[in-house]
Amino acid sequence: MAVNLDAGDDLSGPEGPHACCNQGRPSLTALALSPDGQTLVFAGNRNDTAWLFRRPISEDHATPIAGTEGAAQPVFAPNGRSLLFWASGWLRTVPLEGGTPAQVVEVSFPLGASWGDDDRIVFRDLNVPGLRRVSPSGGTVETL
Repeated sequence: MAVNLDAGDDLSGPEGPHACCNQGRPSLTALALSPDGQTLVFAGNRNDTAWLFRRPISEDHATPIAGTEGAAQPVFAPNGRSLLFWASGWLRTVPLEGGTPAQVVEVSFPLGASWGDDDRIVFRDLNVPGLRRVSPSGGTVETL
């Protein structure tokens, strides 16, 4: 399976504050597969800036998703129409087609996240013990 990219695009992945800790593997989650298995979203660089790229499985070309500059750790919404990602100290959401991202919750460095069928996001923050849960629209953060 080949992926065609535009000039200035590469797949080296975003360099984050913990890039020193990757020990030969990506330091941040690099890709997500849509719930229907038809779309791959992955982290890459475009003109020295981290972005999320979208690639339908049936195509061989990936395109950057508008609004995901500086993004890493993509997670699909259960309906496959939105993405959760981490950028500039925040978990954010954006439509799969791209657009203006919405801030969900401030997170120093996520150690994983999941967007459940109950429309709640569960995540782990490096600097906060335990799992936490929040609505995709933000609001009160619960400790689990």
